[in-house]
Amino acid sequence: MFCKKCGKQIADTTKFCPYCGADIKPSSQQDNSSGHRKPAASGGKNMKPFLAVCGVIIAVAIIATAVFVMKTMKSGAPSETLKEAVSEPEETETITTEAEESEAETPVPETTAPETTMPETPNTTQYPTYFVANCDEFITLRTEPDTSAAAILQIPYGSPVSYVETADNGFYKIIYNGHTGYGLASYLSTTQPEPNSKAAAPAASYKTYYVTNCDEWISLRKSPSTGADRITTIPYGAAVSFVENSTNGFYKIIYNGHTGYALASYLSTSVPASKAAASYRSAKVVNCEEWISLRVSPNTKADKYTEIPLGAYVTVISTGEANGFWKIQYGGYEGYALGQYLALQ
Repeated sequence: MFCKKCGKQIADTTKFCPYCGADIKPSSQQDNSSGHRKPAASGGKNMKPFLAVCGVIIAVAIIATAVFVMKTMKSGAPSETLKEAVSEPEETETITTEAEESEAETPVPETTAPETTMPETPNTTQYPTYFVANCDEFITLRTEPDTSAAAILQIPYGSPVSYVETADNGFYKIIYNGHTGYGLASYLSTTQPEPNSKAAAPAASYKTYYVTNCDEWISLRKSPSTGADRITTIPYGAAVSFVENSTNGFYKIIYNGHTGYALASYLSTSVPASKAAASYRSAKVVNCEEWISLRVSPNTKADKYTEIPLGAYVTVISTGEANGFWKIQYGGYEGYALGQYLALQ
């Protein structure tokens, strides 16, 4: 119904207008004064069951929504993130793939571990065999792939060697009787050569000579010259094999597997008398900063054999040589050093 004073719509049971405070007459009076209001009041009463039903439906909907939200929250995926929840299996699949990859990588060390123990057989058993060929008697096994390198030993014609690898300067790296070195490839073949008359000659065919007429030793040189490089030294009284006469008063000889040249004046077919080593005295290098020079002649301008460090001991052959020098031996060399730097022991 409506207030007669202010015209505002108010409830049918209202006694006073909540807007203007006017006294409201009972609904019967209003119906008499304004007949069109009565059907409206009657219609309002008829609406109450409908409104009640609507309220129940709304309440049920609210409860259902609340239950759905609670279930969704418990499952850890809000309704607004359903799309993300749908995509979660893809992330799970990715994680699973990474796990599978890590599992695939895990056994790799198990397969590689045995590989470290596979090479049980020494490599030496797989070296191909070559033979010394294209020479008269022997070839030289050297310390480096160079014809001027030091000789380790000599390998007779026809001897088998183990080929290791190809080296520089036309050499092969080979192994012979436990010695590893370098031999010229032109003297090595995979085919065993025919017997060589020179190589087949027994060593006993060489005449034996002895080192004599020296103080301690003589030099075995690479060529028949006193200026040639020294291969080694041969001590007094040692036996050598005479090969042939050479130039400049030298003999070609063999000593301990080394073939070279030595002065004939120091070689004899007779065994020399023994020498007492006590005939020589030793001296110590003193009065210098680091070393003194061992020279080829008693002169400060003479060529130098080597250097003798401070504190080293030498063998004195003679004192009172020219220009204040002493004749001494050191490190296989026989030469001259200034006496002022030597102290007899």
